[in-house]
Amino acid sequence: MDDWFDWAARPEALWELGVCASGSLAYRREGDLEEAADWFEAINEVAGPVLPPNGVLMFVPVTRAAVHKRLKEGRLASFSFQVVSSDSDFYQRIDVDRAKPFVFVPVGACKEWAEELWLKEMEGGYDERNDEDETEDQEVEE
Repeated sequence: MDDWFDWAARPEALWELGVCASGSLAYRREGDLEEAADWFEAINEVAGPVLPPNGVLMFVPVTRAAVHKRLKEGRLASFSFQVVSSDSDFYQRIDVDRAKPFVFVPVGACKEWAEELWLKEMEGGYDERNDEDETEDQEVEE
């Protein structure tokens, strides 16, 4: 999986973009609003073009729920930036509890997921209504 990018190597530039849990492809970072633009440009340099989670639907024939499920489980490469403070004046401050993070998914990861689904469909094992891994199917059978 993820042949479009060598995730095992995890170059130094990738660590600057965020921290991920072991076995996850979700990189998360926190910082000021002013850092977000530099972070976004760095993502484009390291992982290529990116798009928000709703844009995944342009490449992969799944529901929004399937996209968010994969993001939550860390099975879809993603980069998120949570704004935790702002150096602006009082009226431009962002309430951290209510601010949603900026989340982006590399286009390469979308294309790979679409290819994976296409291969499952050719094998006769893909159902559009339920995007689950074979490991989850095995757990249900046991």
